[in-house]
Amino acid sequence: MFVNRLPRLYLTSFLWLVAAPLSQASAQALSESESKSLIDSVVLMGEGYRSEIATAKIDYQYAYLGFAELKLSPEETRERLKTLDFSQLDSLMPKAMKAFEEKMHLQNLSVRERWVDKQLVVRGKDFVSKDPFHDQLLQGDVHLVFDHGNKHVKCFNPGQSMLMTEDLNSFRLNPDPRMFEGVTLHKAADYETSHLIEVHFNSTPENPATVGSINPDDGFLRRQIVATSPGEPFKELYFEQYTTFPGGVLLPLLKVEIDYRDKILKSIQFTIIKNAVLNGEIADSEFVRSMKKGDSWFDKRENTLDSGMFRQDVSDVCEFFRARKNSPGVEIAEEVKAPESNLTSWIFFANGLILLVIGVFLWRRT
Repeated sequence: MFVNRLPRLYLTSFLWLVAAPLSQASAQALSESESKSLIDSVVLMGEGYRSEIATAKIDYQYAYLGFAELKLSPEETRERLKTLDFSQLDSLMPKAMKAFEEKMHLQNLSVRERWVDKQLVVRGKDFVSKDPFHDQLLQGDVHLVFDHGNKHVKCFNPGQSMLMTEDLNSFRLNPDPRMFEGVTLHKAADYETSHLIEVHFNSTPENPATVGSINPDDGFLRRQIVATSPGEPFKELYFEQYTTFPGGVLLPLLKVEIDYRDKILKSIQFTIIKNAVLNGEIADSEFVRSMKKGDSWFDKRENTLDSGMFRQDVSDVCEFFRARKNSPGVEIAEEVKAPESNLTSWIFFANGLILLVIGVFLWRRT
């Protein structure tokens, strides 16, 4: 299914939490039997969610707004966020964004210019993530990172790279049994309109530190404040406008992530789904990448840095690196020693030539 024109989006629950205090002492606690019944139901739904998406192709926009120079508290941040109204995601509400820039003192650089178009393709455990700067490809036993600007590719074992990888959890968090260990459940203060249930983590009901809100009908997280102690959040998450795709698959069209450091705003990240195809056919060509003659490669799989340049165009980079691993010590057609080794040879040659000239000069003087 394609989502070409996004529906109107109102951040009613988002703005409620922006205005609400972290402690929800007045929230009505669920009884022990009600809590157990709800948790069992949500965990069961979560088991189904983990296998309901076999393939996905998602086009989305992403923005990272850093605020290192501003000294905004969580309360001040939420107050400024009230100026944002995502009622029309396609145009990003230019007037609202302008007001947001003024509130956040971003007049020198348009927020619109900070948005990046990205794509995620998933098939089973394999994935491809694309953006204007880097591509990442996981195919079986090979994890590749492509740097477009520097025209090189790095190869890792799956799970070896420290780079952040994107997957379906980047858009929604599936209910997990570990989420409900040692928690208490409460009706949200706006339960009559939102029908949300609060999950209080690692805290007493009267003084919760980390608070998440889920919809009991589907079990998905709608909002969460993650804190080390009450009143000291280091992350806030908001998932909005859940949309049903064919087969009953739910995805939120908007995610807002706010990070703090020492109770001071560090960054705000926005993720907006523009188009999505779920459980459709994904061509094998999506997981094939080529490189040009003269591009560089780096192999980091053996905890050593083997590197080189491609002597000719390579049609399948994954197969290139598999051939290197399966044939250790055997020179591969596209492989050439790293440029540093050629430079070293020239240095030795130049030094020898200089010494020869000096020797001839001294001999003639004598």
